Amino acid sequence: MSLHSFLTRLIWLLAETPATGAPPPDITEIATARRLLDEAAEKRATAEAARRESGQRFRATFEQAAVGIALVAPDGRWVQVNHRLCEIVGYSQDELLARTFQDITHPDDLNADIASMRQMLAGEIETYSMEKRYLHKGGAIVWINLTVALVRRPDGSPDYFISVVEDIQRRKEAEAALQAREATLREAQRLAGIGNWRWDLRTDRHAWSEEIYRIYGRDPSLPPAVYPEVQAYVTPESWARLAAAVETGLAQGTPYECDAEVVRADGTRRWITARGKATPDAGGTVVELHGTVQDITERKRAEEEIRKLNEGLEARVRERTAELARSNAELEQFAYVASHDLQEPLRMVVGYVQLLEKRLADKLDADTREFMSFAVDGALRMQRLIQDILVYSRVGTRAQPLEPVDTAAALNETLALLASRIAETGAKADAQSLPMVTPDRVQLVQLFQNLIGNAIKFCTERAPRIRVEARREPNRWRFSVTDNGIGIAPEYRGRIFGIFQRLHTRPEFPGTGIGLAICKRIVERHGGEIGIDSAPGGGSVFWFTLPGEAST
Repeated sequence: MSLHSFLTRLIWLLAETPATGAPPPDITEIATARRLLDEAAEKRATAEAARRESGQRFRATFEQAAVGIALVAPDGRWVQVNHRLCEIVGYSQDELLARTFQDITHPDDLNADIASMRQMLAGEIETYSMEKRYLHKGGAIVWINLTVALVRRPDGSPDYFISVVEDIQRRKEAEAALQAREATLREAQRLAGIGNWRWDLRTDRHAWSEEIYRIYGRDPSLPPAVYPEVQAYVTPESWARLAAAVETGLAQGTPYECDAEVVRADGTRRWITARGKATPDAGGTVVELHGTVQDITERKRAEEEIRKLNEGLEARVRERTAELARSNAELEQFAYVASHDLQEPLRMVVGYVQLLEKRLADKLDADTREFMSFAVDGALRMQRLIQDILVYSRVGTRAQPLEPVDTAAALNETLALLASRIAETGAKADAQSLPMVTPDRVQLVQLFQNLIGNAIKFCTERAPRIRVEARREPNRWRFSVTDNGIGIAPEYRGRIFGIFQRLHTRPEFPGTGIGLAICKRIVERHGGEIGIDSAPGGGSVFWFTLPGEAST
């Protein structure tokens, strides 16, 4: 007999008015009833304690969970939310309970979420998961992973949803950053014409980046071409080199690099540099090859253009050298004619005029003597002009072999050549420690002679004072010749090194106007520069540079 039936009968017996002479209820039945009541009470107490403990565990789990948890009414109202969910969306519990999940769901994700809820309410699915975006209270967008289950009442009607919300914002940001890096890498590979590949020898699986498909002209929908299949994309000569390099890399585990000519399916040709590197396992067996394929077509084209240009340049150099040789020969012939055939008549004019002047000395008047003097002076100036032109023309054609020259000795030689003019004008020249250089010695003496001669000539009001110095500069020496002469104005500095450029009349300062042009040609012939720093009345500093080692 069940406790419920027994109690029902006992209560009925106690409620009935006992008949006259009827016996009272059995005492054992009352004792049994009391025991059953005590046991039932104890079970109820145990069950209630278990229920309270279970509720406490649920509340602790609910509030302390590392993910957001919520109970949501079928209409979308938040019924109960935990602390973590409030942290994720930035709302307090009271603020969140006053809203619906629709209020904080991103508009672009709302329809998909509601559609899944309707399927669940209709009994079509038992649960669903999705990635969606919440709108944070602060205005930011928060990516979450949502998992939803439906709790029904005993009669099967919907009671509430249990939603578990995982914050995946950092993961989404990392995925976005990775996608951005991958996009940047793809763009960089496209711009550089370089793609990467990987070959797992254990599984014989190949992987190509997008750029390799473009380089080979292969349909991107196809899988990567396996190693022997690549042969169809390169010329036979290139395949022989490439296959040998790959086989060596497989056998020895060493990196390789090989240029190859690619022939695409449409017939166009490209050039590539294929690079590979082996990866061995712990036992030293090569288990993988990886590397790059770089499109070097433009470089190859440029190299071919350079080769053709070089060939053309070499041909032009040969032609120009031949022309220069002919020009030099013609110039030499001109120099010979100028030094002999042109000067001989001038010498005859000078000689005969001077002879006439001597024989007819007592018969010539003053005007005649002056006219004859003009004729001799003109002929002598013509001779000097021819001589200067010859020196100018020979600077680049008759240079002596270059060898180390002591510039101090060259300067002394120059001063010896100018000794009479130095003595006549009272000039003084001094020099600091001068270096060894490697010029044409004759031309170096000519250079010093012209510059020092100018310094003497263009100093009229006082005795010329000349200083020669040298200063070390990177890979060259800078020489300077300083004087105390009349100087020149800045606007004339660009003219004075031109041929036949004179700033003064011949009666003031005689000369042919070629001396400084000769200096410029000598310096430039040696790969140097020449210039002047000067001011009217303040003297001049003529400077020039010559290549040379750091020695004195």
